[in-house]
Amino acid sequence: MARCLREGNGSAEIAVPPTIQALLASRLDQLDEAERSVLERGAVEGQVFHRGAVLALAPEDEQVDGRLMTLVRKDLVRPEQSLLAGDDAFRFRHLLIRDAAYEALPKATRAELHERFADWLERHAPDLVELDEIVGYHLEKAFNYRSELGPLDGGARALAPRAAERLLAAAKRAFDRGDVPAVESLVPRSVALAPRGSASHRDALLQLARVLLGVADSARAREVLKELFASAELAGDSRSYNRARLVELELRVEHDRTASLDEALAEVEAAESELARQGDDEGVAWASRLAGNFLGWLGRTDEGERRWARGLEHAKRAGSSGQIADILGWRAWGLWWGPMPTGEGIRQANEIIEYAVGHPQLEAIATVGRGCLKGLRGEVDEGREDIRDGRARLFEIGQRQNWAGTAMIAADLELASGQPAAAEAVLGESYEFMSKTAETGFVATIVGLRAAAALDLAPSRTTSSRMCVKRVCERECSRAAAITMRRQSRFRPPSRSVMRRTTSLCGSTLRCPGPRSSVLPAASTPNGRRWRRPFA
Repeated sequence: MARCLREGNGSAEIAVPPTIQALLASRLDQLDEAERSVLERGAVEGQVFHRGAVLALAPEDEQVDGRLMTLVRKDLVRPEQSLLAGDDAFRFRHLLIRDAAYEALPKATRAELHERFADWLERHAPDLVELDEIVGYHLEKAFNYRSELGPLDGGARALAPRAAERLLAAAKRAFDRGDVPAVESLVPRSVALAPRGSASHRDALLQLARVLLGVADSARAREVLKELFASAELAGDSRSYNRARLVELELRVEHDRTASLDEALAEVEAAESELARQGDDEGVAWASRLAGNFLGWLGRTDEGERRWARGLEHAKRAGSSGQIADILGWRAWGLWWGPMPTGEGIRQANEIIEYAVGHPQLEAIATVGRGCLKGLRGEVDEGREDIRDGRARLFEIGQRQNWAGTAMIAADLELASGQPAAAEAVLGESYEFMSKTAETGFVATIVGLRAAAALDLAPSRTTSSRMCVKRVCERECSRAAAITMRRQSRFRPPSRSVMRRTTSLCGSTLRCPGPRSSVLPAASTPNGRRWRRPFA
C-alpha cells in the first residue's frame, strides 16, 4: 500500500503533454457530478483506493457502490486485490487518470480530504504494517496545502507534529529492516514538520544525522549535530545529547584524520555510562557497538567482541532489531579483520545471513565476509562469487559507502590468491568513490592495500608503487604497507619505531602463537598474506 502511494506521489514529476492533459480532462468532464466526485475521492488515497475510504470521504452519497461499478464499465478503474481486510479495492486504469481526477480538486478540498482519510485509516486499519508512513504522508499533504492557502489556525498547526511523529516512526521501522532509501526519504520530512525545540524534533534531527553519516555527507551532518546539541542543552535533554555524542564521535573518527581512537573510545564510554544511568538500553547498545568498532580498529579484537556481545544483550532488551542488525553487521566485518579461524568464521557468517532475511544490508555484508573466508580456505571461485553478489546488492540498495568499503575484503582475497592486478583494480574503483567524500576510515586501509598491490606488481609498476607508499606515509593510514616494504630491497626499510608498533599490533591482533618477532617475516611473504588484516 505504501509502495502504491509512493508511486502515485512520484507521478507529479512526469511531464505530461498538454494535449494528453486536455484529453483526460475532457473525458472526466463527461462524467456526471456524482461519478466524478467518487473518482476524485478515490484519487486522494492513491492509484489503488478502497471502497470504505470513498464512503468515508463522501458520506452524503448513498449510491457509491453503483457509481464504482459504472466507473469500472467506463474503463476508468478496475477491481484490485484489497489491502484492507473486509474491504473492496480498485485501481485507476492509468496513473494519469488518477492524477487528472486529483488535480481537479481545489487545494482546500484536497487538504480536508487528506486529513479525513488519515483519520479514517487510523480507525479502520490500526494493524496495517505501513500505517505510520501512509498516515504521515496524508497528514503531511493536508498541512502543506493549508500552509499554501494562508494563515494557519490551531487545527491546521496540529497536523504538523502528528505527521512528523508518524513519519519518524516509519523511518525507525525502515531503519530496523535496513531499508536505507526509505529512511533517507522519511527522516528529512519529519525534521521539516516537527516543531523546533520539541523532543520529536530532536529525535528527528538525531535520525537525520545518522542518515547523513551513512551517506558520508559530513558537512551537513555536522550542521545537524550542531543544532541538535544546542536544542538538547537548552531543554536539558541528556538522552538526546549523549546519543548525539555517539554520532559525532563516529563522524569524527571516520572523517577527521587527526582524530585519536583512544580518545574517542574514552568519550564513547563516558556517553555509554550516562545512557546506562538513564536506563536507555537502545542507547547503551548503540554505544557498545561503537566501542566494539573502535577496539577492533585498535587491534583489541577480544575486547571489541565482548563489547558487541554486551551491545546485543541491551539491543534485545530494548527490542531494537535495528541495533541488533547493526551490531551483527560489524561482527560480520570482524570475521574478516579479526583472528577467527576461517571455518568458524564461515559458520558464524551463515548464522548472520540466516538471521538477516528481510534485512538486505546485513545479509549483503555477511555474504561478502563469508566470500573472503571461503577464498582464504581455498574455495576461491566460490568466495569471489559471494563477494560479487554481496557488493552488487549493497550498490543496488544505495549503500555506496559500504559497497566501496567492502572493496578491501575483495582485494584481500585477490592479494591472497596472487592476483595483485585484480586487487588494484577493485581498490582503485573504491578509492575513486571514497576520495569524493571526507571519509578517512575505509580510505586508510584502501590506500594501504593499494600500496601492497602496487608493490606486488613491481618492478613494472615502480612509480605507482612509490606513489601509493608515499600516500600511506603522508596520511599515516596503514602500517600494513610497512610490512610489505620490508621485503622490497629497492625501498628504504621503515624506521624501528614503525616496525615495533607494527609488530605489537600484529601480535595482539592476530594472537600469533609464536614470538612477536615471527610476525613480520610471516606477514611479509605471499603465503603469509592470509593473515594480513587492516590497520587504520
